[in-house]
Amino acid sequence: MSVDGEARGLGWPAVVGLGAAHFCLFADRAIPSAFAPALRADFGLTDAQIGLLIGPAMILPFAVATIVAANWLGRVSAWTIITISMLAWSLASATGALAATFAGMVAGRIAFGIAQAGFAPAAASLLSRSIKPPAPLAISAFTTGSASGRSGGLLLGGALLLAVGGLALPVAPWRIASLALLIPNILLALMLWRLSRRAIEAHVPAPGLGSGLRWIGSVRTTFLGHMIASAGILMIAQAIGAWAPSILNREFGLTTAGSAMLAGAAVLIGVPIGHLAAGRLASRAHFLRSGPAPLMIGGSLIAFVGCIALHAATSLAGATIALVVMIAGGGVAAATSLIGLQLMVPPRERLSVNALFLAVTTAFGYAIGPWLTGWLSDAIEHDGHALAFALLLLVAGAAALVFVAAISASAGWRRLAADNA
Repeated sequence: MSVDGEARGLGWPAVVGLGAAHFCLFADRAIPSAFAPALRADFGLTDAQIGLLIGPAMILPFAVATIVAANWLGRVSAWTIITISMLAWSLASATGALAATFAGMVAGRIAFGIAQAGFAPAAASLLSRSIKPPAPLAISAFTTGSASGRSGGLLLGGALLLAVGGLALPVAPWRIASLALLIPNILLALMLWRLSRRAIEAHVPAPGLGSGLRWIGSVRTTFLGHMIASAGILMIAQAIGAWAPSILNREFGLTTAGSAMLAGAAVLIGVPIGHLAAGRLASRAHFLRSGPAPLMIGGSLIAFVGCIALHAATSLAGATIALVVMIAGGGVAAATSLIGLQLMVPPRERLSVNALFLAVTTAFGYAIGPWLTGWLSDAIEHDGHALAFALLLLVAGAAALVFVAAISASAGWRRLAADNA
């Protein structure tokens, strides 16, 4: 069976399973955000150190490993890559959960980042060729899982803190939260492997990184514009997800558990609204004529407006509504970014190009977004709103970047999408 046959084997069970795996991956990633106030107090960390743990320590190794792996990903079945990656990141997360020092936590996050390298490129390559459901909806379901996973980590952390209360436990709650995710990770890996046996008869190797780089070189202006805009979008989304619990904790006096759970609930509401709306809109015929730029820019501006509202909020209800608006806007932009990439890249090049694209944009989004927001917060001599103001500055700058880069890529994107239609 051809590679296209492999993709046609996808149905809603496989799409939902991949989305659920993405959910668990991002729930694992979100644990430091959920427990940031407790980690800050227990280990005496600065905001910049928390930002380092959330972002660069995990995502820079992920980016390097993804680029290195891009050369051989196409030689192995995408389903095999997905299964191995899931088992590897589960083991790395469990190992990091046992760390006794800040340095040990950083080492665990490095291993966790490397273990994820093959998952998203392989999954995106499969989903981009899906027919039932249509590719834009399948991809938006996948990105919904990732963004909702942040809420999973936050809700898990908050619920755990509420449950244990003031109990003297031999194991810290953040360690318990990381270890608890082992079970769903392993069960999902086994489920996806079983589904894959029904969809694959033969694997056709895809071109490696060299072929993808040659294609990128032939359309470098358009590709660079789309990639820079996408990196700016991920900076917005990851900074919001990383620091929302801390803002609620500091500015509204919520406990660590309460702030994590409220931020998680806001994500759980805002993410499906934004990501699934992007999938619906991108499935319409006019998307090929307009391109992804209007939705990427519009979503970023919605996130910026929500950030202004969050900074100005004087009540917890107002802050929660602002968070939902920010998250929904970022979701529209983020899902559109990945959908737009699949439509502009020839099918045979998607695996290696997805790997390079995700490595670069995710590195910028995770490493720069949370860390730069934390650095700005430390640098601002301000009243109690320093962190919210720092987030506002980050989102404003990133939204401006998205606007310029998306516009620069718009005409070229339409030509490439027409060629691949």
